[in-house]
Amino acid sequence: MAIVPVFTCGFECGADTGTAGHWVATGAGATFQTTTFRNGLRAGQINITTTTASFDHTAASSNIFVYRFAVRFTTIPSADCELATVVIAGTAPCGVHFKNSDSTIHIGTAWNSFSFVGFAVTTGTWYYVDVRIDASANPWTIDGKVNGTTIAANYLQSSAAATGTVLRLGPTTQSVTAN
Repeated sequence: MAIVPVFTCGFECGADTGTAGHWVATGAGATFQTTTFRNGLRAGQINITTTTASFDHTAASSNIFVYRFAVRFTTIPSADCELATVVIAGTAPCGVHFKNSDSTIHIGTAWNSFSFVGFAVTTGTWYYVDVRIDASANPWTIDGKVNGTTIAANYLQSSAAATGTVLRLGPTTQSVTAN
């Protein structure tokens, strides 16, 4: 298996071009900000009030994705939503989801399909999330960690292997209020 390295600059450069490893802001609530950031001088901010917003990165087509991101909630999302997912053709987004009923981060394989055990979160704290999505066989396996603590894996029954090309930070279809 060949590993295809993907360069994504984070948000430090402030570019919104979608080329050479940059993120593309979609929706009015996805912006760069310089007040609260984990490192560097900028962060991507998704402040959703009435519509969806996300940052998208187009990667090389693959059926195995491994990625890491940091998330900090200013306000807890008002509904279940995606946090960071890979868009795989013909399926709901696979990756990291937020579950509103208990304020937890879960591994998810579709909207409202959560792992059995999540990681509780609160406002004002940075959480480091590691994710691995393997859609090379049936069932697909999605697993990850939050701050080094393993989140229960989730599986998606599929008829075959599939590939994805878009890594998305933020909700894609849900109308939630969050920052």
